[in-house]
Amino acid sequence: MAPLWSYICGQKSISRVRVYERSVGASLYVEWYWQGERVQKSLKKVTGHPVTERRLAVRIAHRMSRDLEHNHNRAAMKVVFGFTTERTVGELFRAFHMAKEGDWSPKQVKGQRRFRDFWLERLGEDTVLTDIPPAEIEHHARALDVTAETTRKYLRYMKQAYRYAERKLKWIDPRHNMDAVDLPKARSKSKAYSLDEVRRLLPALETVDPRAGWLGHVAWQSGRRLTAIRTLTGAAVRVHDDHTVLTFPGETDKARKTGQVVVVGLAHDLTVDIMPELLAGITEHVCIKVWLPAAEKAAGIPHVEGRAWHGLKRAYATASAGMVGRDKQSGTRADTLDSIYVQDDIHPKKLVARALADAGTVSKAGQSTSDNEGNA
Repeated sequence: MAPLWSYICGQKSISRVRVYERSVGASLYVEWYWQGERVQKSLKKVTGHPVTERRLAVRIAHRMSRDLEHNHNRAAMKVVFGFTTERTVGELFRAFHMAKEGDWSPKQVKGQRRFRDFWLERLGEDTVLTDIPPAEIEHHARALDVTAETTRKYLRYMKQAYRYAERKLKWIDPRHNMDAVDLPKARSKSKAYSLDEVRRLLPALETVDPRAGWLGHVAWQSGRRLTAIRTLTGAAVRVHDDHTVLTFPGETDKARKTGQVVVVGLAHDLTVDIMPELLAGITEHVCIKVWLPAAEKAAGIPHVEGRAWHGLKRAYATASAGMVGRDKQSGTRADTLDSIYVQDDIHPKKLVARALADAGTVSKAGQSTSDNEGNA
């Protein structure tokens, strides 16, 4: 039997890269060393697409080898001379994607590459990293005819890339990172369920289908997204006497982190009867277009276009405001919960208005309340 194909380029211990096949006709793999550790990944994870053509794999290997040699020479200059050559936008994006793409989902890879191509076009591949002021980044982003949330994503990409250049690659110092870039607050049009609506919706979901009830109670107590809850498996469930622990895998989390959620009460009770395996085959369409509208109708809750199950996550964010651990439970950063998901509450605004109205009320003696207090 003929040996499987393999190709090696670069200098050992500096820029050695090997591309090879594990089985004939399948997607090819790549191997290189990063900071003394061997890294092996499929070229599909590195490039975002299956690579089966050997000539293309060889070209990729040579490109990776040149980047590794550049990094090695930079490190050597740092040791000998105490400084390095100035790095460019193109070099940063290549290093950033080489390190990160293997951990991103296919959808995330597509989005990040779109952001990368946008900034390469606006800034130029050969522009030195330290020559770009934060104000220029904000100017280009503001020129986009997109929503505030999409603008945030373009800006966040640059902040993350520069943070990687500063903290991991040591190519720039803190003076030149993009921490000064302001992210616009995303203003979502969707609304949360009110507390009264939640109290009516959850039992209505149970009536429509016990599985819908379980999804609703877990979403309300955890602030997790529908797809993350719906795709849980039995291995992710641990039932205890008075609570259940649900382990959400990183694939279902935007931050790609594994997280544990604790649910109690009806969410815990229903877990015993509605184990996740029973949700197999239940589509998002059924949850959003069948179960939820039926429950809203039964509970007398007006249907709001676009609210869907995310209304429970927004209700969670609002009701849990100020609670310790709310971000760990939901898998969403606390500042994101506050800036995006928490809904306006009329009651605190009424208290402010009432306090000012009382302070400005004119007494029978012709003086305002505040004047009387000042003269007391």
